[in-house]
Parts: sequence; structure tokens; C-alpha cells
Amino acid sequence: IKMRFDFKKVASVLASAVMLGSTAGMAVAANYPAPYVEGGVADVAIVVGANAASSDFVAASDISTDLASEYSSQTATGGDVTATGGDSVKIEKTSDKLNINEPIQRIKSTKITDNDMPNLLADGTYRSADNQEYDYEQYIEIIEGADMKVTHFSDHDYKDKEPTLGIHLSKNADVINYTLDFKTNVESDVDTSGSYNSLEDMEDTEITMMGVKYTLLNAYNRTSGDKKFVLMGGAVKDNINLNEQKVYTVGGKTYTVTLTYVDSDELKFEVNGETTPKLKKGDTYKLADGTQLGVTEVLYQALSGGVMRGEFTLGANKLEITGSSDGDGVPVKIKLNDDDVDDVWGYITTASVSDDKQVIDKIDLVWKVKDEQFITPEQSLTMPGFETVTLSMGDMTFPAEEKVKV
Repeated sequence: IKMRFDFKKVASVLASAVMLGSTAGMAVAANYPAPYVEGGVADVAIVVGANAASSDFVAASDISTDLASEYSSQTATGGDVTATGGDSVKIEKTSDKLNINEPIQRIKSTKITDNDMPNLLADGTYRSADNQEYDYEQYIEIIEGADMKVTHFSDHDYKDKEPTLGIHLSKNADVINYTLDFKTNVESDVDTSGSYNSLEDMEDTEITMMGVKYTLLNAYNRTSGDKKFVLMGGAVKDNINLNEQKVYTVGGKTYTVTLTYVDSDELKFEVNGETTPKLKKGDTYKLADGTQLGVTEVLYQALSGGVMRGEFTLGANKLEITGSSDGDGVPVKIKLNDDDVDDVWGYITTASVSDDKQVIDKIDLVWKVKDEQFITPEQSLTMPGFETVTLSMGDMTFPAEEKVKV
């Protein structure tokens, strides 16, 4: 009986490779595994006698398994994902590729850090308004128990039930967790004079999250126990005098800004001909095109020649993160430009308060899909609101056909 097995290479990518090996039994030579598997080429046949003992078949199987692994290590690279304009990381290990029906977090159980994505997840230093510096790190974790694995599926919501190899996420499935973790907790004085208690040493400061620089416009320590951060992304930050006109470019669009009114605690602006209502420090206003304007300071001296100036931000996106682990511990939907983002939840972890200060430990964002989602070679999935993290999958490749002849 003569059986011939030609190897096949099957690979898929979720920024990584799926490896499936086939088997063959071969005789062992002194320069094993060559010449049977050499330079990514396999030329193999098995010859088993008609009256061979069962142990011969077992030995052949063991040898075939070993050589299949060697062949995979030489050849199985998969249909790669091409990432442009940013960082990328493959979900794989040197000795363990992502297999069909295997949860992704089993392959990537450790944090994805700046070692993997040096720009998106770069370590940073946050400078508070009282000129204190706090180092922080950023990382992403695939959530334990997340139903993320490459499977063979058909679903009426994807190509009308066309059989597909990819990742099918069910409703309310967890995806990833992003964390900005201060190595030394940030301490801030608390201003109780307003309707919300304010973390005054954190307001009107800047911080970079997932590669985007934000101005931290408001940092509230609310009496409900929740914290609330209001951030302006991609923002211009400047000051302007009464009746002065300045021109800015935000998101490729030009904005002409004039400060038209100042009193002891309020400002009014005209932006591209659109007049805002009176705004206090910490207030924001959404312009007709959706761009947000926020007030960070009001400077007013009621005398001839006195200072009459406002400090403000003009940003493409206004981001609100609410929730705290010292309250009920339940994350709250983030808001983007005053609208809920259904798939992303946030909370702000606090530590013990010392000397009447509020202490901030870290900021967490949890991405979980509200509706069914699919990741395939033809469809990727991007984190809503931030648009900075995308999960992609490469094509399946079949470079050789498997043949079994008896």
C-alpha cells in the first residue's frame, strides 16, 4: 500500500496567522529534516508494507507530525494585513499561531504596550496645573472571556449567510480594554464653589491618549461619587482680547474667531459669523458644523485699559468620560460631541484622598459591541469614538492542494 501526502499551507490573519498543518510519515535521514522538508519545500512519500505492524503506523504518524511542524515554521506566513499610517501588532507567538476556533486572548494573554505599538501606546508625562509631573503608561488588553476567535460561520447579517471564515462577535460581546495608568497617582485640590466640585489642578491641562492630544477642559468630582472628564481632541488652545479677531485651522477647516463680549465671569464669541451665547469658564458650545468651543478662563478688569480677555479651546471633538470605581464601580457610556457612544464605556479609578485632595489612579475604556459585528478579510472593525484602533484580518491562502492517494 502506498500513500502519498502533499502538504498544504492554510493561513489567516487577525494581524496574525492561522496555521493548520497536515501530516505525513517519512524515513529519518542523518540531515533530518532535509531532504524531506527543506527550504519551505516538502517532497514526501510513505511506504508501508501490507502486513506492517500497527507500531509502524504509529511511528510514521509521529514522524509526520514533527515534519509537519517543521514545514509550517518554514512556510506558513499567511495573507498579511497591511497597516499604514500607524502602529500594528500581530496576534501570534513565535511558537504558537492563531488557530481556527482558538480564542484570541489565549494567544495574546499579555498586555499590548508601547513595546508593540510605540506611537499609539507611548508612555507619557502629564503636567498638572500646579506644575507637578506624573508619568503614565498606556496599554490594551483583550478582555478575558471575549468571544473573539476565527470560526467558520454563516449569518444573514453578513453576505446573506454566505459561508465565511472570520470572527463573528455576538451582541454585547467584549472586545478590548484600554487603560491609561498613572505610575504615580495624580493629586488635585478640589474646588467646591461651583455646581460641581472641580479638580482644579487637572483642569485646563493637556494629556495624550491613544496618540491624540486632548485638552482636559473640565475635571469634575461630582457629589454622586462619579468623576467626569471633559476633553477636547485635536483642539486649538489660545487666548483672545475683546474685539480681537484671529484665524485658526481645525480638521482642515478655517475658523475666524472674534471675542465680542467680556464681563467678570462670561464671554461671547463670533465664529465664522455664528454668535455664541454667554459662556462661563468650563462651558462648551457646539457650532453649527459640530465643532466644539470651550472656555478655559475669563480675565476681566473693570477699568480703563484693564485686561479683558478670554482663554478658549476650539476642537474637532469633545469627549466625555464619566464613572468612578469609588462609586458603584459601573462604567458609563462615553459621549462624543454630546452624543452617547453605544459601544465604548469608561470609568476613572480613584485612590484614597489625602490632605483634602482627590487622587486619580487611571482611566479605563471598555469596548464592547452593542450589535453583531464581523471581522473578515473584507471587513475590519474600528473602535467607535476614537477611530484609532482597528482590528483587521488578512486573506486565507491556499498555496498548495492536499492530495491523499491510496
